[in-house]
Amino acid sequence: MRRFLLGFLLGAISIFAVLVGLGHWLDVADPLAKADAIVAISGDTGARAETAIALWKQGYAPVLIFSGGIDPATPPRHGEQVAATLPNARHFVAPQIGHGVSLHGCAPRLIESFVRAASSKGLDGKCLERIPRPLFLLPLGTQLK
Repeated sequence: MRRFLLGFLLGAISIFAVLVGLGHWLDVADPLAKADAIVAISGDTGARAETAIALWKQGYAPVLIFSGGIDPATPPRHGEQVAATLPNARHFVAPQIGHGVSLHGCAPRLIESFVRAASSKGLDGKCLERIPRPLFLLPLGTQLK
């Protein structure tokens, strides 16, 4: 039994050493390049997500930001502040919309173009200015005082 355990242990250590060696040999240090997207698959201590955020902040992938001109929770000045910290960001404002600009008017088409081109270059957000202010409705039976 001892002979079996010793053989098993030596075999496991040998396999581990070979795999570690192969891992170092296969590790390629490619230079960083611009990307269409940055995907961080989590499951570690957060280092992957932190690296992805750092690359994003350095402009390795484009960013599209929408703000609603009448959004009290996240007004356009917040979008401007975020865009100012990201070198590859575009910020569009829909002056008559509150929260959730991406669902209104031409915004879905702008998002589609952004995703297909992996770039915000050539996007024209002037169509957001033509989106009308949403109607404000009260529930039936509500009386204003």
